Amino acid sequence: RAERTPVDLMGPWFQPSAWLAYWMNLNIQLTYWPVYAANQLGLGESLTRWVARYKDNFISNVPNADWRADSAAVGRVTGLDLRGGAGDELGNLPFLLHNLYWHYRYSMDERLLRETLYPLLSRSVNFYRRKFVKKEDGKYHLPLAVSPEYEQKAEDCNYDLALCRWACQVLL
Repeated sequence: RAERTPVDLMGPWFQPSAWLAYWMNLNIQLTYWPVYAANQLGLGESLTRWVARYKDNFISNVPNADWRADSAAVGRVTGLDLRGGAGDELGNLPFLLHNLYWHYRYSMDERLLRETLYPLLSRSVNFYRRKFVKKEDGKYHLPLAVSPEYEQKAEDCNYDLALCRWACQVLL
C-alpha cells in the first residue's frame, strides 16, 4: 500500500532472516515490476514515496565527499533509510530509478519526474561520469566493478554500461 513501507526481499511476510534487508541490485526492482504490467500503480507508491522521502541519503552514500555536490549512489544492501555506501556495484541507483521511470511513464506524474526521478537520475549519471577513466585508446572506460550475481570484477561491466546508457538516453 502506498502509505506503507516498501516490500523487501521477504515480501509482506516478515520472517527473521540473514536476508532481511533491501537489496538494491535486483531484488527490490523485481519485486515491483508486476505493479506496472498489472497497471496497479497504487501498489508501487510505497517505492516512489520511499525514494522521495530518503533521496538525500543517496547523496550521503557517495564515498567521496567532494563528489556529493552533484552525485548520488546506493550500495548493494540498505536499511529502511536507504543508507548504504556505494561499493563496487556502481549501477544500483540507476537500476532502482528504472522502476521510478516506469512509474512515471505509466502515471505521467510530473511531480515524481521533477522532484525525484530527474534530480536523482542526473546525480547517478554524474557518479558514473566521475568514475570514467580515459584510456590509451582515447575512449572513456569504467573502472573495475561488479555485476550483481557475478562476483568477479570487470572493467566496463555490462551492468553499468547498460544502465549508464539507459540513464543518459532518458535524461536527453
